[in-house]
Amino acid sequence: MSFSISLPLIINRSVNLNLDSQETNVGDISLLFRHFSSPRLFSKPSNIQLAIGSTIPTGNGITNVITDEKNFASGTFDPIVSMVAALMIKPGWSLDTRFYTRQILSYDDNRTKIGDLYSYGFNVTYAPVGASYNLNSQIKFINREQDIFNDITFANSGGDYIYFTPGFSKVIFGQGETAIRFWSEADIPLYQYVQGVQLTEKWNLRFGLNLGLTLFGHKSRPHAPTENKGLFD
Repeated sequence: MSFSISLPLIINRSVNLNLDSQETNVGDISLLFRHFSSPRLFSKPSNIQLAIGSTIPTGNGITNVITDEKNFASGTFDPIVSMVAALMIKPGWSLDTRFYTRQILSYDDNRTKIGDLYSYGFNVTYAPVGASYNLNSQIKFINREQDIFNDITFANSGGDYIYFTPGFSKVIFGQGETAIRFWSEADIPLYQYVQGVQLTEKWNLRFGLNLGLTLFGHKSRPHAPTENKGLFD
């Protein structure tokens, strides 16, 4: 089992009609506990990961939910559950699928909340044997439920999104699961269906630091992606 904490900085470029905007902000902190099992599938090393945790708010609440669907920080403590399976194709290369990730958004004091998030994806990772970095690329599907404002569903919110997400991470201190990593990834939209009238993303860039700790039961295993986002996804 391992524990990780991650803090992202997010740069978002959005467009709607003649409005083209770019915002930069600190995202919510993510705290995750992960349990690993390492069976052999198709005679190859594999890794099944179950993660549970929560985001910790870093900024204000979501009082601007009506005008800002692309909030970087929800302002609330939001539970996260995730399941990932990874298969080592050959030394240095792994293929993983994110069966299910859900972020359960909480109400603030004004009975307002951003819609819950569901994420699924396929990821290919290149992590050279003995190297301190890895490269990955992911196809990711996200479903965002509609927002609630004063207990009323807000029509101009929620939608379905498909992204191509390249990423990079590098250990800057430590090794294995017990390490401090710098990470970066970008969401490039392939498909966006939004409810009502909303800003749609041109791209979304995230980078930050991740602290991981091995609690017990450390084993050598193929790389599985780190939950970098409080969306995050």
